[in-house]
Amino acid sequence: MRDHFVQFPRWMSLLHRGYSVLCYGLGSKKSLLHNFHEEYLLDKDTVVVNGFFPSLTVKQILSTISEDILEIEGTFTSTSEHIEEILSALTSDLYLIVHNLDGPMLRNLKAQTAICALVSHPKVHMVASIDHINAPLIWDQNCLAKLNLIWFDTTTFLPYLAEAGDANTLMVRRTGASALASLSSVWASLTPNAKKIYVIIIK
Repeated sequence: MRDHFVQFPRWMSLLHRGYSVLCYGLGSKKSLLHNFHEEYLLDKDTVVVNGFFPSLTVKQILSTISEDILEIEGTFTSTSEHIEEILSALTSDLYLIVHNLDGPMLRNLKAQTAICALVSHPKVHMVASIDHINAPLIWDQNCLAKLNLIWFDTTTFLPYLAEAGDANTLMVRRTGASALASLSSVWASLTPNAKKIYVIIIK
């Protein structure tokens, strides 16, 4: 972790030169991004997005920016209108810290298009992390041009407690549905022989 901390001033410099910082590598990067937030962004307008939250929506992200940071009241007919309103109201720098930019609820085109539209504004700066090996496949050339990513290998070897759905960190109780989803992913990874053995045990 200390090896990565020395990069923080460089991250800050890159953010102000129009780049987005993207952290990849083995291990949870949540505490690393949290440290960067604590050291450099506490007195600045910052929105922390937990991309691993199973109930996260683009509307929640945009509403947090418009209501909590910019104090804009009103309803919006579409996501693009909401983004336009936010960008036109920006007068100072806004920082986005996105844990798991490739999270299950952010992998879709709508979410990525919205994030790209925000980040393409010169006053919006993003530090994000990815964990899925195929994460780069979620961006097309247009999105990549808007994100303007600088990649940092921030291998930490820390356990994925929050990202894996640790009940205390997520602040939500694991539902039967999420437990079932975990079970089915384990089941899908078993060999046919192992499945037969489990069926015999269950019977």
